[in-house]
Amino acid sequence: MENDHDAEAIANQAIDSALATIPAFLEMARQDKEMINSENLEEFVCGIIVGMAFGMISAISNAQGMELTPNDHLKIKKIIFKNILQVRKRISQ
Repeated sequence: MENDHDAEAIANQAIDSALATIPAFLEMARQDKEMINSENLEEFVCGIIVGMAFGMISAISNAQGMELTPNDHLKIKKIIFKNILQVRKRISQ
């Protein structure tokens, strides 16, 4: 990738997009809780959101023709994991 700011920008864009889906996933999880069979629906949704952010990063970087280096992957992982508390707070609102 060209510079560290690109990886950070992609990670932040993915997190923002994933956060926007929280209400829909919470509603889905509540409606289908028997099928999901999870003891903690909020943590289940948190996992979906984090996974979605990682998937979006791959999609964005591929669409823009960017090749992520191992260092980029590490930086992106740190950014996403640093935002897990924000994801949990948004879910519990």
